[in-house]
Parts: sequence; C-alpha cells; structure tokens
Amino acid sequence: MTPGLEEVAAALFDGRVPAAWGARAYFSVKPLAAWTRDLAQRVAFFQDWARGNEPAQFWIGAFTFPTGFLTAVLQRAARRGNVPIDALSWEFTVVSSGGGDDDGPAVAAAPKEGVYVRNVFLEGAG
Repeated sequence: MTPGLEEVAAALFDGRVPAAWGARAYFSVKPLAAWTRDLAQRVAFFQDWARGNEPAQFWIGAFTFPTGFLTAVLQRAARRGNVPIDALSWEFTVVSSGGGDDDGPAVAAAPKEGVYVRNVFLEGAG
C-alpha cells in the first residue's frame, strides 16, 4: 500500500476525515461520520436547487464561500431595481422560523425582496 493510502486508511480507522479528502472538499473539524452526513445534506441541497427548485430559504452553512452568495443576492437586487450595486446595503430582520429544528422550518415562500437564510451562527457576539 502506498503511504497516501495508508494515511487514508488510518484516518478512516480513527474516524477522521482524511487529509486527501479535505484538500478537495471543504474544511471541517467534524469527525468523519458527521462530516459525511453534512456532505450528503449539502449535496442534496444544491442538487435540488440545480434542478430548478429555488429554495424558500437558503442554508447559509452549505456554502463554502457564503460571501459570494450574498454578493449574488445584492447583484440580483441591483439588476431588478436598475440601481448600482454600490447604492445597496444590507438590512437584517430576525424572524422565527416556526419549526424550531435545524432541518428547515415552516417558511413556505421566498420573500418578495432578498432571501431568507437559516442556520446563521454568530461567533464572538457574547
């Protein structure tokens, strides 16, 4: 067995994400089981969206680069309103989802302007 395969086998045995996988996927400190479950959920989220089913709310944690998604939201609003993107700013309203779980609450439809996002976590806001 090559050294690379030995390292993958050792990581799998220890329940860690192999470094070779992490180099080609997103970084996470989750153990292997949680990482693969999260990966499957991300794939399902993006597959559904790619099939033309734009979500009523976006799982912001699914994006490896959420800043790019948020910039795209601004660009779409600028094009719809025929205004320069620099003239736009963010406004955040915290709403109760009604579901209370992490799997997607009872938000039935997208807002008229902007997007709903779920699973936003604030770090260092204490």
